Amino acid sequence: MPPSDVESDAGNMALPSDSPWGLEEMDVSMDLTSFAWPQAADDMDLLLHGLGNGSFELDGGPVFVANRITELDDEAVPSGLVAETSQQERGAEHPRAALGLVGPPGRDHIREPRALAIRPSVEETSSTSGESAWVITTPDSSENGSSVKQPSSSRRTSGEEASGVAAVTDPRLLGPCSKVWVVPKKARKKRRTANPNKPSRGGEKRPPRRRRPFQDEETRTQTALTRELRSCVRCRMLRIRCHPDMSDPDGPCLTCLALTVPIMCKLPCLRWIITDSSLYREQSRPYQLFSKRWQSMDLVDISTWASTEVKRIRLSQIYLDVPYDVEVREFEPVEGDMLEERWTSNGVTKSHRIPRYALADMERSAAVLQAFIQDNIARYICGTVGQSDELIWQTYFFAFRHAQTAKTPTERELVLNAFRFWVACRKTSNPEHIIGEDKLGGDRVDDPASVFHDRVPMPVIMIAQMECILYTRVLRPVHKKLLDQLNFLVKENKRQYWLTLYLTMFILLHSCAMVSRRDWETARQYNLQDEYANHESISKHQIGVNVMLAHFHYLNKGVLPFQLTYNAAGLRTLSKAADLDSEQVEFLKLTSRLLREPSRVAETGSVRARRDLNHDLYWVMQLYEENWVPGPTA
Repeated sequence: MPPSDVESDAGNMALPSDSPWGLEEMDVSMDLTSFAWPQAADDMDLLLHGLGNGSFELDGGPVFVANRITELDDEAVPSGLVAETSQQERGAEHPRAALGLVGPPGRDHIREPRALAIRPSVEETSSTSGESAWVITTPDSSENGSSVKQPSSSRRTSGEEASGVAAVTDPRLLGPCSKVWVVPKKARKKRRTANPNKPSRGGEKRPPRRRRPFQDEETRTQTALTRELRSCVRCRMLRIRCHPDMSDPDGPCLTCLALTVPIMCKLPCLRWIITDSSLYREQSRPYQLFSKRWQSMDLVDISTWASTEVKRIRLSQIYLDVPYDVEVREFEPVEGDMLEERWTSNGVTKSHRIPRYALADMERSAAVLQAFIQDNIARYICGTVGQSDELIWQTYFFAFRHAQTAKTPTERELVLNAFRFWVACRKTSNPEHIIGEDKLGGDRVDDPASVFHDRVPMPVIMIAQMECILYTRVLRPVHKKLLDQLNFLVKENKRQYWLTLYLTMFILLHSCAMVSRRDWETARQYNLQDEYANHESISKHQIGVNVMLAHFHYLNKGVLPFQLTYNAAGLRTLSKAADLDSEQVEFLKLTSRLLREPSRVAETGSVRARRDLNHDLYWVMQLYEENWVPGPTA
């Protein structure tokens, strides 16, 4: 967000009413001496019906006027133009009655809607005196019902003669010179009638515009190569042609190499697309060490049951107490089923027998897990990051509230989907145990080296079943929707979306660190030779995180938003550019203060130096780097 662009993009944005920078209020005082307030009684109607609400002085005392104008009817005549007056008990008679125009200020005289017009009297227009005379024209609702046809033949009351004002009711006298306050009729769009011979297009999107044929073979070849290599982030965001370098197709594009002027964003030429990213540990089938029954993530129930009895047990993950109930059934094991829990202690592999039970109905269990994830986001946030680094906790806490208070439905849904996805990742990465009275005959693990110490492990085959459920019903569909929503907001390239994108990417980057750490622990638990239990998936996940970081730093355009919080001028710029309210500004000020704490700065430097990809701060701290470049992955 360069400061030079702030004023043009955010010119219409209003600062919050409780702005913390002490802005002075706008001076709305006016000098009314030059507005020629009415000096004569014959100008009184002009004030009453032309200026609306007001107060003025008569001989008898002050008069307060309220004016109501309603919409025109079909004949372009005002359907109601009413002047209601109130005065003190010592006040004089109604000003219009004082002029001899209408009766006292009762409600009877407004039963019939009328329009009042004021124009100079025909008899007085040739007068040489300096005083102006006026005609009050009140057209009837009927076209044929004029009580007086000419102003000269109208009968005048004593009040009218004294004031030089005539009352006329002929609508034809409303000429171009008449001084009439008319509210124009509201324009209505013509409704498009449905054609019974054409199919309805309701809800259908306009077909995409077709590309014109290529004019030469060279352009065709370059386009084909660009589609294969993908356009770089900068060219795609600017919607310009990305010309690949034929001599070095994998290197920077010719468009980026041709840049000779200084640019705000120093981002390298990266051919990355958000929708191609991986934000979780992808698997095509359950972990085969647990069971070989499922060669895909399809929900297929076990067919080899040892009993018809269905039991209900209560489960919970080890690191937090958020229980839920599932129905299980005893099964007959087949080759490849793991029937014991294993772990490694001091280089020695140990095991513990577990009950032979599995989920009785995977579809019903899927409904339970989907509802569980939706209803327990807040508990998972508190139980997972409640005792972690303050920067992480404060960001999660604010993001959870932002999911309910963001300005647009798209932003609220994006943050909520990020939390759903985040909880599902915690479900697939952390072990669970059986709680409650019915332990299915299982025993507690007595080895302190095991993560299940003093607990009854959940049957391992149920881990494989839950992987099928969570990947099929939660992770894959939410992942696709999450990437589409992220891609949409990033391509919009609007600064008012910056805070939502920052919070979403913070959650996803921190999730990557937790998934990587848990996969590393699993490899140590089963004494695997690789660094991670699923090395290929973890590597793709970390590359996807770099894709998120590349797009985030492109949106910043070389500006570090959190550095704008150091002074009032920077806060004003940031608030206007990103359309932030006072609470959001305070959150950014808190984040900026936490980032500058010496202990956190030292810890971050140590984490980056030793390339600790599993540390909570390794990925999220890259959101705040000034000259970011993609870092190493697994």
